[in-house]
Amino acid sequence: MLLFTQLVQENKIYTMSKNFTVKLERVVGQIKFRPTLATLGGAPRILNDLEESFEEWSSEGNNVTLFTPTKKEFLQTTPDSITVGKESDTSRRQELISYVDQVFTSSLTAFNIKTMHRIGFRTTLILKSNFNYTELVDLIYKKFYSINDRLNEISANEKIKDVVYILVGESNGLANRVHVGPTTSQESMDNFKPNFATKVTLAESNLFVDIDVYTTDVTMEDTAETFKRASEENNRIYNELLNYLEEAL
Repeated sequence: MLLFTQLVQENKIYTMSKNFTVKLERVVGQIKFRPTLATLGGAPRILNDLEESFEEWSSEGNNVTLFTPTKKEFLQTTPDSITVGKESDTSRRQELISYVDQVFTSSLTAFNIKTMHRIGFRTTLILKSNFNYTELVDLIYKKFYSINDRLNEISANEKIKDVVYILVGESNGLANRVHVGPTTSQESMDNFKPNFATKVTLAESNLFVDIDVYTTDVTMEDTAETFKRASEENNRIYNELLNYLEEAL
C-alpha cells in the first residue's frame, strides 16, 4: 500500500509525503558555454537590465553576482557560465522551478553566446523524517541495498550505523546524478551549504536528497527546450524517488 497522496496541477503530479516534510530546498539552473568577448568582460553591462530585479550585487574579477537576500534569489555570471538559483525554507517547489526558468530565459537572451557546452538543472533538499535516525538508516539500506545481503555480511553484520546511496545514470535522453542519505541536523546544514541565512530549525533525523540532471548534447537552437526538459526530468525523478520511499516495505 502506498503511504502518500498526490496532487495534479498543470498535468503534472506532485507528491504529498506523509513520512517526509521539506524543510530546505534549493533549485539551481546552469548553462556553460564557449566564452565570447561580450561574456569575457561585458557581464556588468549585459546584466544592467536585470539589476533592478535584485536587491544587491557583488563582483570578483569577471564574475558578477546579483542577489536578493530577502527572497533568497541569485544570478551569477562568469565568462563561461550563467547560474540562476533560489532557496526556500518551505516546500514551494514549482515556484522555485518557475523562477529559475524565468530568470534563466531573461539572462540567456542578454548574452551573445555562439556555442553551448552544458545545461544542468539541480535540486538539493533537506526533508524532515518521521523516523528516528536509526530507523531512517535501516529504511535507506533496505530500499537500496538489501537486495544483496552479502554486503551486510561483509562489513556490517553487527550493526549498520550509516548509509548513503549515489547513482549516476541516463534517463529520457539526459544524464543524472542522484544522492540520497540520512543526515543529522548539523550534517544536513553541512551538506546543503545554504547561500543565504536561514531560521529553519532542523530535527536530528533528516533525509538529504541531491538530484542533478544535465546534458552536454545541446545546440543554441534547443537550449531553452533542453533546459525545460531537464527541469521536468529533475521533478520526475524527485517525485518518483519520494513515492518509492513512501511505499511500504
